[in-house]
Amino acid sequence: MMRKASRGAGALGVAAALALTAACGFGGDEPTQSDEDRLVDMVNESARLDAELSAAEHRIIVNCLEEQGHTVHDAYTMEQWEPQEMDSLTYEYPHESFILSKEDAAEYGFGAWADAEGSDPEESQAYYEHQEEQYEDEYDENYEEPDNSEFEALDPQEQYDWWVAYYGEEKAAEWDAYLLDENYGEEGMPEDGVATEEPGADGAIVLEDEEYVEPKPGGCELEMIEGLYGEPELVEHEGESAEESWTEWSYRPENPEYGSETMWEDIQLAYLDKIGDLPYDFSDCLAERGHEGWEIGEGGYVPTWEYFYQIYWDESQEDMYGDMEGYEAPELPPLPDDLPSSYEDKKAYEIEVAIAFAECGEELDYATKSTEAYDQVHIDAYTAIEEDVFAWQEEMRDAIEKAQEMIGS
Repeated sequence: MMRKASRGAGALGVAAALALTAACGFGGDEPTQSDEDRLVDMVNESARLDAELSAAEHRIIVNCLEEQGHTVHDAYTMEQWEPQEMDSLTYEYPHESFILSKEDAAEYGFGAWADAEGSDPEESQAYYEHQEEQYEDEYDENYEEPDNSEFEALDPQEQYDWWVAYYGEEKAAEWDAYLLDENYGEEGMPEDGVATEEPGADGAIVLEDEEYVEPKPGGCELEMIEGLYGEPELVEHEGESAEESWTEWSYRPENPEYGSETMWEDIQLAYLDKIGDLPYDFSDCLAERGHEGWEIGEGGYVPTWEYFYQIYWDESQEDMYGDMEGYEAPELPPLPDDLPSSYEDKKAYEIEVAIAFAECGEELDYATKSTEAYDQVHIDAYTAIEEDVFAWQEEMRDAIEKAQEMIGS
């Protein structure tokens, strides 16, 4: 039997041998892990810890519920999500929606025609199937809806009692009262705001605006929270207006990847800075092909959908967006003077523009430059929070250990 290397000189000898093998053996230096690979591993580990802790939280709550006699559970609430392993820091690239291959551009254009009046259902279906094939690797096609039939077979009072036990009377009274009131939610019932004591002059109930405060967790959920994290904290999020402000009860430490209010905005700004004059060169290239006025906006986005929507549906941006508060409609190119009127001619025009986009993209090597820039700004952004993420992961491991003690006790 081979003896293990002892500490001291023996261990140093092993380390020296390994170093010599890495430097000289098997063809030379072993490749070191890239910055992106290291950061991807970090993101995947965060997702794994998140899923493991969520499962432990649910187990604690289930134990608590079953101690009270609730042995049938809402399958959707208790559903466990498997973390999807990432192989990149990016999900999709800004240019992918408008820089197409010349083959796809010639056959499908931007796809705006597929929903327009006059489109052929079979051609539209073929287009959507093609789109699904492009992104099939990004989604879990094996997902199955949980079987919630046993819980739904409970009578309304039993379901309501389960929710009370799960997250307390206050939440249940606000979120699940419909289970006990067959008239709840009927037309004329107040749903938002607080009804005044006196009806309005026309007999209608008048609602006064009141800032909504999420009910505090109670029941088994609160028992889990206090056992793992301590007392939950009411956090107020201020929006640009009172309607956009909201509150939530916070208890689990937030992953720095999602906790930064500016990280994603900073990524978009850094991306545009890194690609430099490329958007302007792209606009000039399109203009040379007779398609003037196209500009690449915030985050590298080009409003192809909005442009062709107004062509197919004959609607202005005001019609499209209505009174969406706080939304600034993108600047669109002017419509051509000889804009065709028939669906087929409009589709042909869309394909013509898409081909021009594809040709300019190829001429400028847009996709390659955009990909490289977007990858790098993600690497920079994740590197900036790397230490914070590792510290958060340690908090998650501590919480998992504590949860295992609670489950086992």
